[in-house]
Amino acid sequence: MANSRYMQYVSTIAAAWLATSAHIVNAWNSPAIVKLTSENSPIGVTLNTVEASWVASIPMLGFIVGAMSSLCFLSTFGYKKTLIIGALPVIISWIVIAFTNSVTTLITMRWITGFGEGFIITV
Repeated sequence: MANSRYMQYVSTIAAAWLATSAHIVNAWNSPAIVKLTSENSPIGVTLNTVEASWVASIPMLGFIVGAMSSLCFLSTFGYKKTLIIGALPVIISWIVIAFTNSVTTLITMRWITGFGEGFIITV
């Protein structure tokens, strides 16, 4: 009985963290774009206006694709495994974003983050 209650708490915390993660994807733009467009850009390259707009908007395009593709996985693997599958690209892309020095990689990882979030939110 105690183990069952413990797993409920763990599941609740995990679900809350995944939902919070979706909002972090959108909120990240506000402070990050300011730093990435400055001369002291942490990736070593100063983003221009077009690149900054891609970094800010591309997760929503990934979100659409992720939301549509999660349905195939949901019917095959079920809720739990689909959430785990959706969390992996989000975790990996945030790690790559933290260490990237390339605008192309940054934009690609932001798309993957959006894809994973779309995948998770629809489950």
